Amino acid sequence: MAKEKSTEMSGVKKTYRPLPITSMNDIVLIGDLLSKTKIMGEINPAEGFIIAAICYQHDIAYDDFAETYNVMHGRLSKKADAILVDLKALGGSYQIIERTAAIAKAVFSYNGQSRESTVAFEDLKSEPFIYNGKESDVAKLINAGQFNKLIIKSKYSTDRSRMQMLWARCISDGVRVVCPAACKGIYTPEETSDFDEETGAPCVSLASLNPFNPPEVTTPSVSPVEICPIGQFEGKKWEELETDILVMVEDLNDPAITAEMKQHVRDILTARKGSN
Repeated sequence: MAKEKSTEMSGVKKTYRPLPITSMNDIVLIGDLLSKTKIMGEINPAEGFIIAAICYQHDIAYDDFAETYNVMHGRLSKKADAILVDLKALGGSYQIIERTAAIAKAVFSYNGQSRESTVAFEDLKSEPFIYNGKESDVAKLINAGQFNKLIIKSKYSTDRSRMQMLWARCISDGVRVVCPAACKGIYTPEETSDFDEETGAPCVSLASLNPFNPPEVTTPSVSPVEICPIGQFEGKKWEELETDILVMVEDLNDPAITAEMKQHVRDILTARKGSN
């Protein structure tokens, strides 16, 4: 029987008994079961594998993962309330100024720095992501001032849904600036859902970096350090990939990902943190 272990997430210590994982096949099985139970939401077995692997490698209990993260369209996202909990756990604070269907405003403070973050729905009417359709097509109509031809997504048609979206984006924007450690380059589910949903933006799949899904032809020995050698991103520069994908590279055990590549990715992440 596995011994009890202690973990700490968001400043809360918990004791749990880890599952007896002895091989990669165990992780695959757990990932498949997670996808069937829906405890992590609507995910496929490949996404379930990523969740199981993350929990195993970082000693995270599955209920803690579910309370903190979502996996949507193959992307890892962090819940807005979990970001606030981590901000408080790291010694930061926040003050709510306004939270309505029209505007979300709050002040976020950490380590002597404060930022007022404001997100108004009226301002978002000039952003393609709130409308149905491909981003490029929507952008043309916005630039032409033809708002009468645009239809707001149904999920933003009610006051409550708009309020939740505005509040999540307010948190993400404000905390990301004053305390990046509380976000770690991961966006909220409200933001992530708009990255892929009928916008024409490419859907980033965590499964594409799955060691069980290698490319048909891989030549890691001659691949440049700056180039991703596997998955749907094969041939692309690491610096072209989004932060949430680069964060996952550190924990990959695929032989195609060399130590030099991981160091190059870490350097990119460090540079991005410094620019925020």
